Amino acid sequence: MGFAGSFAAELWSSARRGARMAGLGLGVVAAMVSGEAGAAGDAPPPPPKLIVSVDGFRLSLDATDAPLESVLAAVAAEAGFALDVIGGLRRTVSDRFVGVALDRAIARLLGNASFVLTLRPPRTEGGVQELRKLLVISREAVGDRRGGAPARMAAAAERRDPRTPAERRLERRRAKYREVRRLGRDRSPEASGKLSDVLLNDRDPAVRLQAAKALARARHGSETEALIAAVDDPVDAVGRRAIASLGKIGGGERAADRLIEILRSSMDWQDQVLAARALARVATPGTRAALAAATRDRNAQVRKAAWASLSRIERAGRDPG
Repeated sequence: MGFAGSFAAELWSSARRGARMAGLGLGVVAAMVSGEAGAAGDAPPPPPKLIVSVDGFRLSLDATDAPLESVLAAVAAEAGFALDVIGGLRRTVSDRFVGVALDRAIARLLGNASFVLTLRPPRTEGGVQELRKLLVISREAVGDRRGGAPARMAAAAERRDPRTPAERRLERRRAKYREVRRLGRDRSPEASGKLSDVLLNDRDPAVRLQAAKALARARHGSETEALIAAVDDPVDAVGRRAIASLGKIGGGERAADRLIEILRSSMDWQDQVLAARALARVATPGTRAALAAATRDRNAQVRKAAWASLSRIERAGRDPG
Protein backbone atom coordinates (compact mmCIF):
# COMPACT_ATOMS: atom_id res chain seq x y z
CA MET A 1 0.00 0.00 0.00
CA GLY A 2 2.92 2.38 0.64
CA PHE A 3 3.54 4.87 3.44
CA ALA A 4 1.06 7.53 2.25
CA GLY A 5 -1.72 4.98 1.78
CA SER A 6 -1.13 3.30 5.14
CA PHE A 7 -1.04 6.70 6.91
CA ALA A 8 -4.36 7.78 5.33
CA ALA A 9 -5.90 4.47 6.38
CA GLU A 10 -4.60 5.02 9.93
CA LEU A 11 -6.19 8.49 10.04
CA TRP A 12 -9.50 7.11 8.80
CA SER A 13 -9.59 4.30 11.34
CA SER A 14 -8.62 6.64 14.20
CA ALA A 15 -11.43 9.03 13.24
CA ARG A 16 -13.95 6.18 13.19
CA ARG A 17 -12.74 4.93 16.59
CA GLY A 18 -13.45 8.31 18.28
CA ALA A 19 -16.72 7.82 20.16
CA ARG A 20 -17.75 11.45 20.06
CA MET A 21 -16.72 11.94 16.40
CA ALA A 22 -19.25 9.32 15.26
CA GLY A 23 -22.08 10.70 13.14
CA LEU A 24 -20.46 14.09 12.48
CA GLY A 25 -18.90 13.02 9.22
CA LEU A 26 -15.33 13.50 8.01
CA GLY A 27 -15.21 16.98 6.53
CA VAL A 28 -11.55 17.47 5.73
CA VAL A 29 -8.63 15.04 6.15
CA ALA A 30 -5.22 16.49 5.46
CA ALA A 31 -1.96 14.62 5.98
CA MET A 32 1.21 16.68 5.75
CA VAL A 33 4.60 15.08 5.74
CA SER A 34 7.64 17.35 6.21
CA GLY A 35 11.33 16.70 6.68
CA GLU A 36 13.43 13.74 5.73
CA ALA A 37 14.78 10.89 7.74
CA GLY A 38 17.99 11.76 9.49
CA ALA A 39 20.96 9.51 9.71
CA ALA A 40 20.59 5.85 8.87
CA GLY A 41 18.70 3.99 11.53
CA ASP A 42 16.88 7.10 12.94
CA ALA A 43 13.04 6.89 13.03
CA PRO A 44 11.36 9.74 11.07
CA PRO A 45 9.42 12.27 13.19
CA PRO A 46 5.65 11.79 13.20
CA PRO A 47 4.04 13.81 10.41
CA PRO A 48 1.54 16.60 11.12
CA LYS A 49 -2.09 15.48 11.32
CA LEU A 50 -5.31 17.38 10.67
CA ILE A 51 -8.90 16.13 10.74
CA VAL A 52 -11.69 18.71 10.53
CA SER A 53 -15.46 18.23 10.58
CA VAL A 54 -18.17 20.91 10.63
CA ASP A 55 -21.77 20.08 11.50
CA GLY A 56 -24.02 23.13 11.36
CA PHE A 57 -22.38 25.73 13.61
CA ARG A 58 -20.19 23.22 15.49
CA LEU A 59 -16.60 22.20 14.81
CA SER A 60 -14.78 18.96 15.57
CA LEU A 61 -10.99 18.88 15.26
CA ASP A 62 -8.14 16.42 15.67
CA ALA A 63 -4.77 18.08 14.95
CA THR A 64 -1.15 17.34 15.75
CA ASP A 65 1.57 19.89 14.88
CA ALA A 66 -0.61 21.31 12.09
CA PRO A 67 0.23 24.87 10.92
CA LEU A 68 -2.42 27.27 12.20
CA GLU A 69 -3.01 28.85 8.80
CA SER A 70 -3.60 25.40 7.31
CA VAL A 71 -6.06 24.61 10.10
CA LEU A 72 -8.00 27.83 9.49
CA ALA A 73 -8.00 27.25 5.73
CA ALA A 74 -9.38 23.74 6.22
CA VAL A 75 -12.09 24.98 8.59
CA ALA A 76 -13.03 27.78 6.18
CA ALA A 77 -13.25 25.35 3.26
CA GLU A 78 -15.43 22.93 5.21
CA ALA A 79 -17.70 25.56 6.78
CA GLY A 80 -17.98 27.67 3.62
CA PHE A 81 -16.84 31.08 4.88
CA ALA A 82 -14.24 33.54 3.59
CA LEU A 83 -10.88 33.78 5.35
CA ASP A 84 -8.69 36.91 5.45
CA VAL A 85 -5.39 36.81 7.38
CA ILE A 86 -3.29 39.94 7.99
CA GLY A 87 0.25 39.08 9.03
CA GLY A 88 1.72 35.63 9.57
CA LEU A 89 0.33 32.91 11.81
CA ARG A 90 3.43 30.85 12.36
CA ARG A 91 2.56 28.60 15.26
CA THR A 92 1.24 25.06 15.02
CA VAL A 93 -1.83 23.48 16.55
CA SER A 94 -2.03 20.29 18.56
CA ASP A 95 -5.55 19.95 19.90
CA ARG A 96 -8.58 17.73 19.83
CA PHE A 97 -12.22 18.54 20.53
CA VAL A 98 -15.69 17.55 19.33
CA GLY A 99 -18.85 19.58 18.71
CA VAL A 100 -17.58 22.97 19.95
CA ALA A 101 -19.49 26.07 18.78
CA LEU A 102 -17.68 27.48 15.76
CA ASP A 103 -17.03 30.93 17.25
CA ARG A 104 -15.65 29.45 20.48
CA ALA A 105 -13.55 26.93 18.58
CA ILE A 106 -12.00 29.68 16.45
CA ALA A 107 -11.24 31.76 19.55
CA ARG A 108 -9.62 28.67 21.09
CA LEU A 109 -7.45 28.09 18.03
CA LEU A 110 -6.36 31.72 17.60
CA GLY A 111 -5.39 32.37 21.19
CA ASN A 112 -4.11 35.97 21.46
CA ALA A 113 -4.60 36.86 17.80
CA SER A 114 -7.23 39.49 17.08
CA PHE A 115 -10.12 38.41 14.90
CA VAL A 116 -13.53 39.54 13.67
CA LEU A 117 -16.41 37.19 12.85
CA THR A 118 -19.17 38.25 10.45
CA LEU A 119 -22.34 36.17 10.72
CA ARG A 120 -25.14 35.65 8.24
CA PRO A 121 -28.69 35.77 9.62
CA PRO A 122 -30.47 32.37 9.71
CA ARG A 123 -32.08 31.51 6.38
CA THR A 124 -35.25 30.30 8.09
CA GLU A 125 -36.91 31.08 11.40
CA GLY A 126 -35.14 29.09 14.07
CA GLY A 127 -32.49 28.07 11.55
CA VAL A 128 -28.76 27.66 12.12
CA GLN A 129 -26.68 30.83 12.03
CA GLU A 130 -23.83 30.73 9.51
CA LEU A 131 -20.40 32.34 9.49
CA ARG A 132 -19.83 34.63 6.50
CA LYS A 133 -16.26 35.80 7.02
CA LEU A 134 -13.32 35.47 9.41
CA LEU A 135 -10.76 38.28 9.56
CA VAL A 136 -7.58 37.44 11.52
CA ILE A 137 -4.92 39.97 12.54
CA SER A 138 -1.75 38.39 13.88
CA ARG A 139 0.18 39.80 16.82
CA GLU A 140 3.10 40.52 14.51
CA ALA A 141 0.88 42.78 12.41
CA VAL A 142 -0.28 44.86 15.38
CA GLY A 143 2.87 44.65 17.48
CA ASP A 144 4.72 47.54 15.81
CA ARG A 145 3.61 50.45 18.02
CA ARG A 146 5.97 52.84 16.23
CA GLY A 147 4.08 52.69 12.96
CA GLY A 148 5.07 51.13 9.67
CA ALA A 149 3.14 49.13 7.09
CA PRO A 150 2.01 46.24 9.37
CA ALA A 151 0.56 48.62 11.96
CA ARG A 152 -1.20 50.65 9.27
CA MET A 153 -2.65 47.45 7.81
CA ALA A 154 -3.98 46.45 11.23
CA ALA A 155 -5.48 49.88 11.86
CA ALA A 156 -7.18 49.80 8.47
CA ALA A 157 -8.54 46.34 9.19
CA GLU A 158 -9.96 47.50 12.51
CA ARG A 159 -11.69 50.39 10.79
CA ARG A 160 -13.13 48.09 8.15
CA ASP A 161 -16.85 47.61 8.61
CA PRO A 162 -17.56 43.88 8.44
CA ARG A 163 -21.29 44.40 7.80
CA THR A 164 -22.87 43.91 4.40
CA PRO A 165 -24.37 46.95 2.58
CA ALA A 166 -27.86 45.67 3.40
CA GLU A 167 -26.94 45.43 7.09
CA ARG A 168 -25.57 48.98 7.05
CA ARG A 169 -28.74 50.30 5.38
CA LEU A 170 -30.88 48.54 7.98
CA GLU A 171 -28.85 50.04 10.82
CA ARG A 172 -29.18 53.53 9.33
CA ARG A 173 -32.94 53.05 9.05
CA ARG A 174 -33.16 51.90 12.65
CA ALA A 175 -31.19 54.94 13.80
CA LYS A 176 -33.61 57.21 11.93
CA TYR A 177 -36.57 55.39 13.49
CA ARG A 178 -35.15 56.02 16.94
CA GLU A 179 -34.65 59.71 16.17
CA VAL A 180 -38.19 60.08 14.77
CA ARG A 181 -39.68 58.42 17.86
CA ARG A 182 -37.63 60.72 20.09
CA LEU A 183 -38.82 63.80 18.22
CA GLY A 184 -42.41 62.56 18.38
CA ARG A 185 -42.21 62.35 22.17
CA ASP A 186 -40.64 65.81 22.38
CA ARG A 187 -43.67 67.71 21.00
CA SER A 188 -41.80 71.01 20.97
CA PRO A 189 -42.00 73.39 17.96
CA GLU A 190 -38.38 72.58 17.12
CA ALA A 191 -39.11 68.84 17.11
CA SER A 192 -42.20 69.40 14.96
CA GLY A 193 -40.10 71.34 12.46
CA LYS A 194 -37.50 68.57 12.28
CA LEU A 195 -40.20 65.95 11.77
CA SER A 196 -41.71 68.04 8.98
CA ASP A 197 -38.31 68.20 7.30
CA VAL A 198 -37.92 64.41 7.56
CA LEU A 199 -41.42 63.89 6.15
CA LEU A 200 -40.78 66.04 3.10
CA ASN A 201 -37.10 65.34 2.38
CA ASP A 202 -35.96 61.93 3.64
CA ARG A 203 -35.34 59.49 0.81
CA ASP A 204 -36.49 56.43 2.78
CA PRO A 205 -40.29 56.04 2.49
CA ALA A 206 -40.40 53.94 5.67
CA VAL A 207 -38.83 56.82 7.60
CA ARG A 208 -41.23 59.34 6.01
CA LEU A 209 -44.12 57.11 7.06
CA GLN A 210 -42.94 57.16 10.68
CA ALA A 211 -42.55 60.95 10.55
CA ALA A 212 -46.13 61.39 9.28
CA LYS A 213 -47.34 59.16 12.11
CA ALA A 214 -45.37 61.12 14.72
CA LEU A 215 -46.73 64.46 13.47
CA ALA A 216 -50.25 63.35 14.41
CA ARG A 217 -49.32 64.25 17.99
CA ALA A 218 -48.06 67.75 17.15
CA ARG A 219 -50.17 70.86 17.72
CA HIS A 220 -48.00 73.78 16.59
CA GLY A 221 -49.51 74.61 13.20
CA SER A 222 -46.33 74.25 11.15
CA GLU A 223 -46.92 70.53 10.72
CA THR A 224 -50.21 71.13 8.86
CA GLU A 225 -48.51 72.39 5.70
CA ALA A 226 -46.03 69.51 5.76
CA LEU A 227 -48.82 66.95 6.07
CA ILE A 228 -50.86 68.61 3.31
CA ALA A 229 -47.82 68.43 1.02
CA ALA A 230 -47.13 64.81 2.04
CA VAL A 231 -50.61 63.78 0.87
CA ASP A 232 -49.10 63.75 -2.64
CA ASP A 233 -46.12 61.57 -1.61
CA PRO A 234 -45.20 59.13 -4.42
CA VAL A 235 -45.59 56.25 -1.94
CA ASP A 236 -49.27 55.61 -1.25
CA ALA A 237 -48.73 54.48 2.33
CA VAL A 238 -47.02 57.76 3.23
CA GLY A 239 -49.79 59.84 1.62
CA ARG A 240 -52.50 57.89 3.43
CA ARG A 241 -50.74 58.27 6.76
CA ALA A 242 -50.56 62.02 6.12
CA ILE A 243 -54.34 62.12 5.50
CA ALA A 244 -55.01 60.24 8.73
CA SER A 245 -52.69 62.56 10.68
CA LEU A 246 -54.46 65.63 9.30
CA GLY A 247 -57.68 64.27 10.76
CA LYS A 248 -56.05 63.85 14.17
CA ILE A 249 -54.52 67.33 14.43
CA GLY A 250 -57.50 69.18 12.93
CA GLY A 251 -55.49 71.59 10.84
CA GLY A 252 -58.15 74.25 10.27
CA GLU A 253 -59.58 75.34 6.93
CA ARG A 254 -56.43 74.57 4.93
CA ALA A 255 -56.56 70.95 6.01
CA ALA A 256 -60.34 70.77 5.55
CA ASP A 257 -60.12 72.12 1.99
CA ARG A 258 -57.50 69.51 1.07
CA LEU A 259 -59.50 66.69 2.66
CA ILE A 260 -62.71 67.77 0.88
CA GLU A 261 -60.80 67.85 -2.41
CA ILE A 262 -59.60 64.28 -1.81
CA LEU A 263 -63.07 63.09 -0.87
CA ARG A 264 -64.66 64.60 -3.98
CA SER A 265 -62.06 63.95 -6.67
CA SER A 266 -59.66 61.19 -5.64
CA MET A 267 -59.65 58.12 -7.88
CA ASP A 268 -58.58 55.96 -4.91
CA TRP A 269 -61.47 54.90 -2.68
CA GLN A 270 -59.08 54.19 0.23
CA ASP A 271 -57.94 57.83 0.18
CA GLN A 272 -61.58 58.90 0.08
CA VAL A 273 -62.42 56.76 3.12
CA LEU A 274 -59.53 58.26 5.09
CA ALA A 275 -60.53 61.78 4.07
CA ALA A 276 -64.15 61.18 5.11
CA ARG A 277 -63.04 59.90 8.51
CA ALA A 278 -60.65 62.82 8.98
CA LEU A 279 -63.35 65.39 8.16
CA ALA A 280 -65.26 64.33 11.27
CA ARG A 281 -62.53 66.10 13.26
CA VAL A 282 -62.06 69.07 10.92
CA ALA A 283 -65.40 70.84 11.22
CA THR A 284 -65.46 73.87 8.88
CA PRO A 285 -68.07 75.39 6.57
CA GLY A 286 -68.45 72.96 3.70
CA THR A 287 -67.64 69.82 5.67
CA ARG A 288 -71.25 68.70 6.04
CA ALA A 289 -72.07 69.29 2.35
CA ALA A 290 -69.00 67.30 1.26
CA LEU A 291 -69.85 64.41 3.55
CA ALA A 292 -73.51 64.45 2.51
CA ALA A 293 -72.48 64.21 -1.13
CA ALA A 294 -70.16 61.33 -0.31
CA THR A 295 -73.08 59.35 1.15
CA ARG A 296 -74.17 58.85 -2.49
CA ASP A 297 -70.72 57.71 -3.69
CA ARG A 298 -70.53 54.61 -5.87
CA ASN A 299 -68.23 52.88 -3.39
CA ALA A 300 -69.93 51.34 -0.36
CA GLN A 301 -66.91 51.91 1.90
CA VAL A 302 -66.86 55.62 1.07
CA ARG A 303 -70.60 55.91 1.75
CA LYS A 304 -70.20 54.12 5.08
CA ALA A 305 -67.32 56.38 6.18
CA ALA A 306 -69.26 59.52 5.18
CA TRP A 307 -72.35 58.46 7.16
CA ALA A 308 -70.17 57.66 10.19
CA SER A 309 -68.52 61.09 10.11
CA LEU A 310 -71.86 62.87 9.75
CA SER A 311 -73.18 60.96 12.75
CA ARG A 312 -70.10 61.87 14.74
CA ILE A 313 -70.53 65.55 13.95
CA GLU A 314 -74.19 65.35 15.05
CA ARG A 315 -73.30 63.66 18.32
CA ALA A 316 -70.66 66.29 19.03
CA GLY A 317 -73.29 69.02 18.57
CA ARG A 318 -71.32 70.83 15.87
CA ASP A 319 -72.85 72.46 12.83
CA PRO A 320 -69.99 73.21 10.46
CA GLY A 321 -72.08 74.06 7.46
